[in-house]
Amino acid sequence: MADTKVTLDQIVSLSKRRGFIFQSSEIYGGLGACWDYGPLGVELKQNIKNCWWDFMVRSREDVVGIDGSILMHPEVWVASGHVAGFHDPLVDCRESKNRYRFDQMLAYRHPSRHDLPLFAFMEDNPSPAEAKIKKMAKGAGLEEFEVIPLPNIAEEDQARVIGPDATQPDTLTKPRQFNLMFKTHVGAVEETASVVYLRPETAQAIFVNFKNVQQTTRMKVPFGIAQIGKAFRNEIVIGSADFPRHTGAGSTLEQPAFIFQPGVGQAQVARQAYVKSLEFVVLQRARGEHAPRRIPKQPFMAAGAKQSILRTDIVVRSQAIEKFQLRDRGGGFPL
Repeated sequence: MADTKVTLDQIVSLSKRRGFIFQSSEIYGGLGACWDYGPLGVELKQNIKNCWWDFMVRSREDVVGIDGSILMHPEVWVASGHVAGFHDPLVDCRESKNRYRFDQMLAYRHPSRHDLPLFAFMEDNPSPAEAKIKKMAKGAGLEEFEVIPLPNIAEEDQARVIGPDATQPDTLTKPRQFNLMFKTHVGAVEETASVVYLRPETAQAIFVNFKNVQQTTRMKVPFGIAQIGKAFRNEIVIGSADFPRHTGAGSTLEQPAFIFQPGVGQAQVARQAYVKSLEFVVLQRARGEHAPRRIPKQPFMAAGAKQSILRTDIVVRSQAIEKFQLRDRGGGFPL
C-alpha cells in the first residue's frame, strides 16, 4: 500500500467535520487565525487543562495557582520590555498584497549568474520559489543555488528579489517594525492616558502578584505559581496553513518557578529545586502515574550551580534505581 501524504488542510477539514474546531465567524467569511472549539474540541481542551492542573498544581505542595486579569496596567508591559521590544519586522508585497515576516524569509541566489533574480520564500514553504527557478533559470539546476536569509542580502541586491507570491522583482517594501500587542482603551474617551494592552502572555500576572501570593500562602522559596488563561498576539497570518501555530487569542499554561536571587546561596537553592522536581517524578513513576520523561536542567541552571546539579542528578537517579528498581535509560532524568 502506497504511503499517502496527509496535508494540514486535510487535518483542518477533518477536525471541522468531527466537531473539534470551526473557523471563527465563518458565515461572514471567517477571521484569519481565529478558531472556535466545537463540541468535541472544547471537551478535549478542557481535559488537557484539567490534566495539566492536576499534575502541576493539585498533586504538588510547592505550587499554587492564580487567575490574573487580561487587562493590566500599561506600565507592566513597559517594565517587561514588551512595549519597546515586542515587535516583528514586516515587509509588504506591492504585487500580491501579502505581508511577510522579514526575519523568516529566505532566498535562493545563484553564486555566479548575476543576471538571475533572487527567489524569496518563507522558511517553511520553498515550493513556489523552486517552481520559479525551474521556469526562469534556464540552464541552472536547483542544486547550484545557495540559500541565504533575506535580511543578509545587501541593500543594492534587494531590487533583484522576487517575493514569495510575486512574478516580478522589486515588489517587496522595506521592512518595518510591527508591535504584536493588541491595543485598546479603558473608559469612554479614547486618549493616550487610557491606553491598555490585551496581555500577550500570562506570566506577567504571576510576576506582579508574586508578593501577594507569597504572603497569603506563606510559601517558601523555591516554589512555583501556575496559571491557565488567554493570551493575545497580533501575529502575521498566512492562510489556513498556520493553524494552529498562529492564533490571535490562545490559551496558555504556564508555571514559573521562583528561586533566590543570583549570588545568594545560588547553587544550593538551584540544587534543592531540581532535587524536588526529580523526587516528585520518581514518586509519580513508582505509583504508576503519568510523569514527564525528563526534567530539563535549564530552569535551575544558575551560574555556579551547574556542577552541583549534575552531581545531584547522578545521586538522585542512583537512589531512585535502588529504591524503586527502575531502569536507567540514560540521557537525562527521569528514567
